[in-house]
Amino acid sequence: MPSRTRRNLRGDVSREKRSRGEQGSAYLITLMVLFVLTTLGLSLSVVTQTEILAGAQERVLERTFYAAESGIELSIAKALADGDFGPSMHERARSELEQGKLMPIRERVQSSTFFCLGDTPCNLCSVNQGRSYARRNHLLAVNASRLADGDTEVTLGRKALSSMVDVEPFQAIVDCLADMPEATSGYRFDDF
Repeated sequence: MPSRTRRNLRGDVSREKRSRGEQGSAYLITLMVLFVLTTLGLSLSVVTQTEILAGAQERVLERTFYAAESGIELSIAKALADGDFGPSMHERARSELEQGKLMPIRERVQSSTFFCLGDTPCNLCSVNQGRSYARRNHLLAVNASRLADGDTEVTLGRKALSSMVDVEPFQAIVDCLADMPEATSGYRFDDF
């Protein structure tokens, strides 16, 4: 019997040694799980912050695009209603929530003159009764800027658009720029 007791004692001793060595492993596993969860949480936080900033920038660019598009429509309306084919500038100021705080914002929209690219006879126009009418193709360019006012003016976004505008019937009184090649030399549509 004494040999059996020794074996049991040896077995108990080895179990105790094993259990003492395994007591710290639960702590290490818990620490590793917490580390992985913290890293995952921080990375999700960074991704969310990046998405918020990208969304805010996209919103600014969309607003600038729509301001430029409205500048084209306003210039066309002015040309058709008043017969004014010259350049124009419109500015609108208001306060908006931008970049997390309320800021004074200005939208500046500048349009070029209508550049006549060519005209063709308007033979089917019902108004062609002894007068010369034409269908004119015009080029119109618009620059829109979204500015933050403050101590210094900061450009938040810029957009340049151009459009082809057909005017029909148009009384052919004024010469078209297509007939005057020197009229467009040195002109840049994005810098007027």
